[in-house]
Amino acid sequence: MKTVPVALIAVFAVMHIPMLPAEDSVKIYDSSREGDSGQVRTVQLSAPMMSFDIKALTSSDGAGDPSIAAVSVNEMQTAPTLALNVTGPQFTLAQQPYTVELLDREADRKGFRARWELPGGTVVLTLVANDDPSPVLYGRLRVERSDPFKILLLLAPGGYAPEAEERDRWMFTENLDNQHSDDTLPIATNWLLLYDTKLDPELSQNGKGAAGFLWNDMAGGDVSFQCGAYVSTLTVNVPAGDGENVFDFILWPFTGVPNESAKAEMKERAAGLLKSFSDSKERLFGAKN
Repeated sequence: MKTVPVALIAVFAVMHIPMLPAEDSVKIYDSSREGDSGQVRTVQLSAPMMSFDIKALTSSDGAGDPSIAAVSVNEMQTAPTLALNVTGPQFTLAQQPYTVELLDREADRKGFRARWELPGGTVVLTLVANDDPSPVLYGRLRVERSDPFKILLLLAPGGYAPEAEERDRWMFTENLDNQHSDDTLPIATNWLLLYDTKLDPELSQNGKGAAGFLWNDMAGGDVSFQCGAYVSTLTVNVPAGDGENVFDFILWPFTGVPNESAKAEMKERAAGLLKSFSDSKERLFGAKN
């Protein structure tokens, strides 16, 4: 187990690509690129059927910016993506110091835990990758604060489309199949799928697949969703109150899967995946996390 002190904005790139069996490995290395304001730290974890990189970019000024995600998973050009931030009246996770603890569990379950110690409370994010039976990323966000806060989850299907006319975002759930709009929608189910009709992997070599997202309700939290023309936002508003707040979720990237196949599989398997997730949380995250 290694604890890696890093600061400020983090970028977590996850690749769910079947590989030949290989030895498990954990590598930590530093690198820098021209134009970076600080040091780039990457934690690379490899297992027989997957690998993922954890990248952290340190900043020179330390100023928090609520418009910047604290954590992001995947790069949109290559795979479905998720970005995450937690904000409140006096804080935002983005560009705040944190530490990363590597989790070395079973060979097919590799992950990490990031911890932010902030004035007035603690925020802990645990992500665990799994490729059996599907390559998904399990997440747990634990927030210990008494003041109100909101969780912002930004989602997008994968694919390269720099111009608006090259994109056509849609949101699919149990009872909705809607094109992007400015409307904020209440969500009756605990899962949704974001896809793009112009970036369908079956039709376009630039399309990289739909983004599936599933979650368990947070006690007292109010969930709403807005399907954007570029990035969509799931918002969890949590009122003031004492105690611990836990938000559990799953990112299911349908990388390379045609839209209609992704929609059919999501609708058929979402309830079962959430049920097995509920039954496996202690094993995935640990008894005290």
